[in-house]
Amino acid sequence: MIIAVILAISLFVTAESNAADCEQPTNECNGTILTCCDSNFRMALGINSKCLINMSIFTAGHEMFVDPECLRNEIEVLYASGDLNGIFSVCSEFYKFQTCLGNSFKECTSPRWQIKNGVSYQQAELYATVFAQFNFACGAGLDTYINEDKCMSSLFKSNSDRLKKCRNEFYNNIAANPAMKCIYLEQLTACYEKPFKDNCGVEAGWWGCEYERIGISLFYPECSPKCTGQFLCTRKLTHSETPSKDFTA
Repeated sequence: MIIAVILAISLFVTAESNAADCEQPTNECNGTILTCCDSNFRMALGINSKCLINMSIFTAGHEMFVDPECLRNEIEVLYASGDLNGIFSVCSEFYKFQTCLGNSFKECTSPRWQIKNGVSYQQAELYATVFAQFNFACGAGLDTYINEDKCMSSLFKSNSDRLKKCRNEFYNNIAANPAMKCIYLEQLTACYEKPFKDNCGVEAGWWGCEYERIGISLFYPECSPKCTGQFLCTRKLTHSETPSKDFTA
């Protein structure tokens, strides 16, 4: 299994690319470089034309922030492709995106930078959540996904509407009664854990719970939902855990 994984990843990273040559990044986020890196990321995954861009509300260089929910949906369609190729391609391109931004990656994907540059708080929150999930799915959560890839891929496909409903209910509840945010966050992570656990096992349940917890918890640090797993118990990951460089080995 390990040999097959290494070979599959190697195919992705050695394939010819039509990526544009982006400028060298600095320590500070540059909107033009960010747009170039993001365009390469989307084009490589074939999702560049699937999420509409409304240039009338954003200055040049900030196009990528218009619809993070659409980006998330398209990425999860790749996870639901039926084999490991989907997540391997996402993780390979995500690492290239990080490399493209260099030391400015953290600032460019931070809610503070996005809000400062005209993005609404809600959109900035959604965008930061998506990238925290990339970090998890391509880093600490990758082994679990590989172990249960057929089942979890099928679940992303068959339970897409159910998982979206979990998120929508969470945001609606928060809007109606923000004082109950920690209870709603626990309900959200449990809502994600259940279909993965019921269909694919305990470890997959941990993955589903952590996948949602690690992103949304960025904005509710006072809450402490825990995700349990067969091997990982109650270890809490942080959004700074990034993918292994094996994707470019």
